[in-house]
Parts: sequence; C-alpha cells; structure tokens
Amino acid sequence: MAKHCCICKKTIENESESPVLVMGAFGNPKCLCPICDLDFCTATTSHDPDEAIDAAKRLGDSLTAGNTGDPQIIELVNETIINAGTRAEKIREGTYDFSLDEEDATEEFDITEDMKETEEDRLKTEEEERTNKLVDTITSWAFGVVLVAALVYFIIKFVI
Repeated sequence: MAKHCCICKKTIENESESPVLVMGAFGNPKCLCPICDLDFCTATTSHDPDEAIDAAKRLGDSLTAGNTGDPQIIELVNETIINAGTRAEKIREGTYDFSLDEEDATEEFDITEDMKETEEDRLKTEEEERTNKLVDTITSWAFGVVLVAALVYFIIKFVI
C-alpha cells in the first residue's frame, strides 16, 4: 500500500526515507513528501524572512489543495504558518535569536531520577522473566505430550 503525503496527498515514492510529521492516534505515521518536507524545514529554519514566508504560503496552499480533513495536520500546519510569520517579522526587525533554532535541534530528553529503573524494578523484571520461562517450558512439554498422545491414538485407531 502506497503512502501519501499528509499535507498535499501526493504519493510518496520512497516510503522508508519519508520524514514523519506526526504520529496518528493509532500509532500510524503521517509522512511528508520531499517537497512538503523542504517547505516545512524552510518555513521553520530559514534565515531569509521572504523565503520562510513563501515556504509557509506553499504549505498552506498544499494543505488546501490536498483537502486533508485531519484536524491534527491542519492545526500543526496553521501553527507552523503563524510561527513562520512571527519569526520572519523578528528577523526583519533584527530581534530574532538564531541560537533558539540550534537549541530546538539539539534538545534532548533528560531522564529524571524518578524515571530511572531501580534495583527493585530490575529484580522484579528478572523474576518475571524466570517465571515466564518456566511457564513457557511447562506449556511446551504439555503440548508435546498431548500431540504425541493424539498421534498414538490416531495410529492405533486407523492403522491397527
């Protein structure tokens, strides 16, 4: 099944390399075609305000032409267009701090102390793994015995 761009609805030729804009409600990726991806990147990171505005306009036009009914995509593209306009204004005024772009690109998620796995969690996980392995072994042997018994029954019933 071919994927389509979530903004303009064009068919994406190389599905494995298409960038994901957002994940849908059921974990389905909503991908971008190369043209919309370029416009999205230009609108959010360009140092030239006119270029950013033009890319944002193309995104809006593509969204309208693609006639997507997905509120998540519509909201995200509208937000991007508004942010691109605000960013372009600040660039024209000379008040935009380009280091903000670099911070967003390198932002990492910090794991807090309460999120880290504790020794108790690790021991509980190991115990569950041992229990699951034992149950798996028992059910495998039980299934094997039932299978052999059924095979012997059919041999005795139909062969002898």
